[in-house]
Amino acid sequence: MTFDELSKNGIYLGPGMLAPKKSLDYLQESLLPGETLLLATNAKGSNSFGALGVTNQRVIYAEKGLFGKTLVDLSLKKIKTIALVKQSLIISDGGNDNEYSSMLVPHAEQILRKIKELQLSLESAAAPVAQAAGGNNLADLEKLADLKAKGIITEEEFAAKKKALLGL
Repeated sequence: MTFDELSKNGIYLGPGMLAPKKSLDYLQESLLPGETLLLATNAKGSNSFGALGVTNQRVIYAEKGLFGKTLVDLSLKKIKTIALVKQSLIISDGGNDNEYSSMLVPHAEQILRKIKELQLSLESAAAPVAQAAGGNNLADLEKLADLKAKGIITEEEFAAKKKALLGL
């Protein structure tokens, strides 16, 4: 999509003067097959201004300027924490903290809400799969093992419950 189409469709939050259109183009070029750009705005990464985008799969920061290209991508599934501090959005994947600053607060809030909404829908979609695959069985087995270790249930009771949980 062109810069104007992104703005018209409410995907690009603007204003266009800070993030060079090249960075927004670079962000779109980095999209994977089947990936859709949902929101994008200006942000300052570690070097200079670029475009911060949220897709249906990840958060992408793209910077394309005089000094080269920078691309940071964070899978929605791997993002552990996200926080808005003044005009900065801090996104952590458990190992790295990525700070994107100089955003308009309403734009940063929209990006934050969209990321949390997508993560929630990913968790909701994964829950039935985990249940069908016996997602709670491990926790139940651990509880049973703890009860057996404390002498509350016998080895035979543990074995019978284990078989039932595993569907054997």
